[in-house]
Amino acid sequence: MTRNAWRGAAVLAIAATAALAATSAVRAAPEGKVCPSFSKSGKTYHWTTVGTGWTCTSAKPWVVKLIGQHVRRAADGRYPLANGPSGYHCYSSFQDKRGYSIGGLCYLGTLAFPKSGFQWLGS
Repeated sequence: MTRNAWRGAAVLAIAATAALAATSAVRAAPEGKVCPSFSKSGKTYHWTTVGTGWTCTSAKPWVVKLIGQHVRRAADGRYPLANGPSGYHCYSSFQDKRGYSIGGLCYLGTLAFPKSGFQWLGS
């Protein structure tokens, strides 16, 4: 009986070790990235993706489109942006003197817990 118990424990230990080795070989998907800066209209834009679902390549056309949008200055600092990705909440947080968005974000989910999106800031 004792020999069978030790044999069973040894088999379980080997199986657990193999399972851990197999799972450590799987890489997790990236959850956000700092993207390369770019210049437009005399400003340098620094931007990142947030959560999953966006790459720098897929988000850049949206960032370029949204920084070209003219907005009013908002009293609370956030002005909703039109023409963002479908289903996403997009806001301009910073505007230049001419009223163009130079900083903002687009996100899916809540602002406190965004599931997916991107953000930018021009300097």
